[in-house]
Amino acid sequence: ATDKIREFLLKKIETLKTPNTNISIIQQSIFLKYKELFWFILERYSEAATEIKINYVNTVATYYFSSFEKYLKSTQKLQMIIADKLDLIGCEENAKRGGLFASKINLKDKSNVFTLGERIQVLTNADAGIILGHIAEEQNIKYPYEAIFKSVNRLLIDNSSSEYTFTAYFFCSPKLNNKVNQSNLNNTTSTDLNLANLIFLEIFDSTIK
Repeated sequence: ATDKIREFLLKKIETLKTPNTNISIIQQSIFLKYKELFWFILERYSEAATEIKINYVNTVATYYFSSFEKYLKSTQKLQMIIADKLDLIGCEENAKRGGLFASKINLKDKSNVFTLGERIQVLTNADAGIILGHIAEEQNIKYPYEAIFKSVNRLLIDNSSSEYTFTAYFFCSPKLNNKVNQSNLNNTTSTDLNLANLIFLEIFDSTIK
């Protein structure tokens, strides 16, 4: 029975590698239905349970890293140019740039460049949703850096919260609450909280660095 469960769960993990997969939906609709199968194998075949955990961690870690890397690249294209390297604080208006023979460059109005202006709404607007890169690019919408920063962090918080909740429910068997605590991913005798923390950190380690 344990061999069949092992093979079954590993195949389910393999489906997470499919392009454009929504991991959260699969976690909720498929994996959580079979969490007791993992608990069963965790109690009776620790080596297989470790293999399943490591396969899951490696798979979703790659998924999140690739997804956020792609999202960051897409949002960088949407950044509104507010100031550039020629806009300096404490530089005289008649300063020349580019060497002795460079022509004079008229500086921008620093009161506009170095003030928040309407960008303060990024902080005060609690209902601002996550920026959808493909839609914004199609409609040629540009965003200030603050809006992009907020969107990236909100997306990270949403995904990490969902992943941690799933990890705690799926991988942590209630029957192992009183086991010895050892902080090692390859050890299936960690307490629920420490095991969930450990798996979560392994998953997002490469993404948040």
